Amino acid sequence: MEAFGNAKTTRNNNSSRFGKWTEINFDKGGAIIGGRIINYLLEKSRVVTQSENERNYHIFYQLFAGAGKTSNESDPKKNLKLKYGLGEAQDYLYTNPGNWLQANKGEGTAVHGINDEREFDDLMAAMKVIDMSATEVDNVLKIVTAILNLGNVSYIPDPSAQGEDKVKVGDEDPLNKFCELLSIDRASMLRALISRGIGSHSVIQVSYNLDEATQTRDALAKTIYGNLFDWLVRKINTTLTVDGTYASIIGVLDIFGFESFEKNSFEQLCINYCNEKLQFHFNEHIFKLEQEQYINEGVSVDNITFVDNQPALDLIEKKRVGIIAMIDEEIKTPKGSDIKMLGKLNKQYATKGKEHGNFQKPRPRAKDSDKSFIFKHYAGPVCYDVTNFMEKSKDSLHADVESTMQMSKHPIIQSLFPIAAPSSGTGAGRRGRGGGKKSSKKTLGTQFKEQLNSLMKTLNATTPHFIRCFKPNKEKRGDIFTSDMMMQQLNYAGLLEVCRIRQIGYPIRHEFDAFFKRYTCLDPSASDLNALIGKLSEGVLNPKDFAKGNTKVFLRNAQAQELETAREAALSKVATKMQAIARKFIHRIKHKRYLAIIQSLTKEVKDRNAIGIEHWVSIYRNAPQLR
Repeated sequence: MEAFGNAKTTRNNNSSRFGKWTEINFDKGGAIIGGRIINYLLEKSRVVTQSENERNYHIFYQLFAGAGKTSNESDPKKNLKLKYGLGEAQDYLYTNPGNWLQANKGEGTAVHGINDEREFDDLMAAMKVIDMSATEVDNVLKIVTAILNLGNVSYIPDPSAQGEDKVKVGDEDPLNKFCELLSIDRASMLRALISRGIGSHSVIQVSYNLDEATQTRDALAKTIYGNLFDWLVRKINTTLTVDGTYASIIGVLDIFGFESFEKNSFEQLCINYCNEKLQFHFNEHIFKLEQEQYINEGVSVDNITFVDNQPALDLIEKKRVGIIAMIDEEIKTPKGSDIKMLGKLNKQYATKGKEHGNFQKPRPRAKDSDKSFIFKHYAGPVCYDVTNFMEKSKDSLHADVESTMQMSKHPIIQSLFPIAAPSSGTGAGRRGRGGGKKSSKKTLGTQFKEQLNSLMKTLNATTPHFIRCFKPNKEKRGDIFTSDMMMQQLNYAGLLEVCRIRQIGYPIRHEFDAFFKRYTCLDPSASDLNALIGKLSEGVLNPKDFAKGNTKVFLRNAQAQELETAREAALSKVATKMQAIARKFIHRIKHKRYLAIIQSLTKEVKDRNAIGIEHWVSIYRNAPQLR
């Protein structure tokens, strides 16, 4: 999953570009008997374009490295370069989108700490572990290579067009390789990439302009890769899933964090919606833990509240009037558009007297204000550009492209693009006004909402533990902490809100025994905890800033600091006294030893014993601590 789902970004050389729930199943005896993986929202846009200094998914570079290692093989079946017709990373648009690699001959694909050649070998071994046959592995690599070739399908103006903005495929060699690798009819695919059919009984081919043709090509590449990723997850689950029932589970949720960029689109809305959901669960859990602890300890605490982001969730997921529902409705509307959808959102949530606390229109003079809205998330406001919201949520290919893929003779492609069973309804297979077949397929937004709701049911049925990961700097180096970056992540993770909740109550807690042992130095005469607290209440302890529960002593921050200051003073006083006693003892020993030497030396002088005199003088000289 790392090979197909992780990539180098500007912040992380091995960044996971999808969310996943990994579940381990146990029997009654505590033995592992199986597991499963659920994946969420793969970043498919990375397949067709990446920012500078970032990479596409690892699998592409691992395949280049693996093919390079076998380039000297004379057997075409072992030489992956010959077998798949592979070039280098700089030869493909999808691994060199800005032509950045041309100047350094592809050396920019190397990543510190990652050996693509070794990772390719590990990938091949992992595929064997999940019982993938040699034919399946070969077919997967063919699909990866085909995607690279699809990206190199370029368009040029069609000279035969009379006053129309029509295009045709320029160099057809990448298209031929793509169709050959995936066993697809070349003529049908060529037609589907440069035009679309409109009409039900009499189909008319309408040519694409350059933007439409490019979007169709890239949409196909993203769909193939996304479907392949889902197929691999299903393959893993087939190996992991246990027959029968299990007694308990341990689940690990590894999912994207809050995102806010200069330009935010539908993907960021979904990611931040997910974080709103998880933040609600986190706040509710922490709040319940706090309340339960005070109740169990018999401590009364008033005015503990947490920021409820339920209104933000309702704004996104509410039926009929939520953002996801309104996007879905606009998709179904004839001649619907992103701008019309935005107008409906503004009317619903930004009209005077109907303002929503989490929705705001940008200032009129702000950049792209006419196609944007501001959502006030728990972590801060984010401005979303609605361009392509509908297309991204629809997440579907034109019927002509899909039907061409369905006719493939490639075994895995056939499972990635299954032919839907005919519906019993009278309208089965009808084309819509835009030429595409009407489909009951759920939009990406709705699918993601249902996935999240299912995930929350699972999380609510478990005992959660939270691990927060922070990136301390953008340099990807140790021992460097950028304070602004860390503070931003603390806010995004909701930990500042946790600190606020803890500070409202009594954030410092000590078990009775621990409290007595730690602070008995303030009153050594105290025989038990009650006596100690009674004595401390006469001076250090303020009744408003501490509370004695059933098993713990609760303290506010300021009170805990005052206690620590008093403890340090008491220990310092005792330490000073102990030092004085020790010094007195040492000096007494020195003095007694000194007198003994003087007495012995005096006796030897009286006796005129030169040897004795020399002996005691030597002892004195060799014992500087006596001088």
